[in-house]
Amino acid sequence: MAEHCALSRNRFGELFKAALGMSPKQYLEQRRMRRAMSLLVHGDASIADIAERLAFCDAYHFSKRFKALTGLSPRHYRAHVRRSLPDQS
Repeated sequence: MAEHCALSRNRFGELFKAALGMSPKQYLEQRRMRRAMSLLVHGDASIADIAERLAFCDAYHFSKRFKALTGLSPRHYRAHVRRSLPDQS
């Protein structure tokens, strides 16, 4: 991203953090996790499939990062949110 903006990595990181309040790495991880949340709730893909789709090295690493950021494992997150949704019947 920095190269695309014709900036050094450090300068790009400084400007990015000033604008969004987080580093580019944090922003990208947050986006990946939001996508994972959507896939978990609105799809039936396995945890391993979601991890692969979102370019995590494996399902274990994905699950560990997901739990660190949300407080729930992907499986528990899926079950918890689906229980709280109105019945689609």
